[in-house]
Amino acid sequence: MNISLETKLNYLKRRELDFSFLTECLKKNSVEEFNRIGHQLAGNALNFGFEELEPIAIKMESLTEETLPEFGENLLYAYGKWLKDTKQKFESKPTIS
Repeated sequence: MNISLETKLNYLKRRELDFSFLTECLKKNSVEEFNRIGHQLAGNALNFGFEELEPIAIKMESLTEETLPEFGENLLYAYGKWLKDTKQKFESKPTIS
């Protein structure tokens, strides 16, 4: 499947919103919402060509109330790093006029 650059950039913008929401979920210890977003990310990461995101998302969706406080912050950090690094890759590509 060939995904346009514009579509991928829009995907990344939506993932920034998810990052903000996940940060709030972690503060509130809302494991259900954390899992829901992880599940959504795991399901669509490969469709958009972001293979590196899938393992992070799978771990996010498998957290429990007991493991969220311990592992949620590390997963959120990994997700934020992936998001930042991926955005930088796209922003550093030269544009063709």
